[in-house]
Amino acid sequence: MQAENIELTPEGQRAVDEQINARERARTRVALAISGVEPFQKLYEKFVGNKLPAHAVLIDAAKDVGIDANHASEAVDTFVVNLRFVGLLRTLSGAERIISTDMLLSDLPASPAVAASPEQNSTHASTNIITSEHAQFESTCFYIAPIGDEGSEARKHSDLFLGSIVEPALEPFQLNVVRADAIDKPGVITRQIIEYIMKARLVVADLSFHNPNVFYELETRKNR
Repeated sequence: MQAENIELTPEGQRAVDEQINARERARTRVALAISGVEPFQKLYEKFVGNKLPAHAVLIDAAKDVGIDANHASEAVDTFVVNLRFVGLLRTLSGAERIISTDMLLSDLPASPAVAASPEQNSTHASTNIITSEHAQFESTCFYIAPIGDEGSEARKHSDLFLGSIVEPALEPFQLNVVRADAIDKPGVITRQIIEYIMKARLVVADLSFHNPNVFYELETRKNR
């Protein structure tokens, strides 16, 4: 980068301008983060209205829409972060789902927000600084469980407990439940999984089947 200064584009300014009503700001953010990025728009159109698929499923879909295999995993991570940032991921009926833009906009006020005083802005900025990464983990429950292969007894057990007990129990607390297969391959303990174990606001562990990975992950949480 050669320029001494950087500045927001007109669209970027519109996305953060508090004088513009919340619906227009949200519509602009969606355009910048999803619909204005052709591969992301194709992924969104493929899965909108459904539960957020497993990471591996998203990677396959990314390849199908033309994303290079070497960059598919990173692209999927960015896609999910963008969905979450603009509000297109929402917990409904105990599961994280990709919602439509119309549903997002319908819940937002059409009139501009009342601007806070400089003193209020100063106080808010000094006491509520939080990174997007921290915010993500603060709203996450990591579910440690024996997953197993698709169709296995362990997978059926885990799916049942996740959908029938864990997600409904945490829905009132607005925590997004993440299981390892949503971020990586089942049975493989990766850096991402360790990060969720260490940083998630809450961890729930299912000790059924005496799975060694589950015990290891739980011990990692206890010793953090």
